[in-house]
Amino acid sequence: MHPAHHVHLPQLHRPPAFTPAVVLPAPPAPLGLHQTVTDQQFLTAQARGILAVDFVRVDTVLLRRIYALIVIEHGTRRARLAGITASPDGSWTTQAARNLLMV
Repeated sequence: MHPAHHVHLPQLHRPPAFTPAVVLPAPPAPLGLHQTVTDQQFLTAQARGILAVDFVRVDTVLLRRIYALIVIEHGTRRARLAGITASPDGSWTTQAARNLLMV
């Protein structure tokens, strides 16, 4: 650092080694937030809105390969068949998802 850029800071005031502290009570919780939710209640509530979606490859007896789009609802633990096709592509998958949402 260049000597012209040195700045001398004044001595900072240090508090004494012992300072009395006043402990204030915690402020009251806002309305509606005073209830606590257990982990199980939280996870159960979140599971209602979670969907797992995946393709399943199925090899038939006639040596054909087809794909099934399966949707699992975590909240109800139901598996739904969203569609079956021999060649899944983006537009087919989008339409199958739209059809599932309409049900």
